[in-house]
Amino acid sequence: AWTRITYNGRTAYIAAKFTDTKPPAPGTYYVQVSSLAVRPAKNSNVLLGRLTRGTKVSGIREGAWTRITYNGRTAYVASKFISSNTP
Repeated sequence: AWTRITYNGRTAYIAAKFTDTKPPAPGTYYVQVSSLAVRPAKNSNVLLGRLTRGTKVSGIREGAWTRITYNGRTAYVASKFISSNTP
């Protein structure tokens, strides 16, 4: 049993037994800095808004970025500035 994926722009296959089709569960995080930029995409220079220290967010960590919902749309914040601990 194989799962077809796209890797480096090309079709590839990986063993299905090493994949998980369940999406990761969102975690609860708190902003650890006085002002945290909210972006529409990873590494974007566009600013959707700012979150202040102690703001609680729910999101899915994707490496250096955490995907959240901000004003009803998908947005990203830098993972290094949030924590599961309250500030």
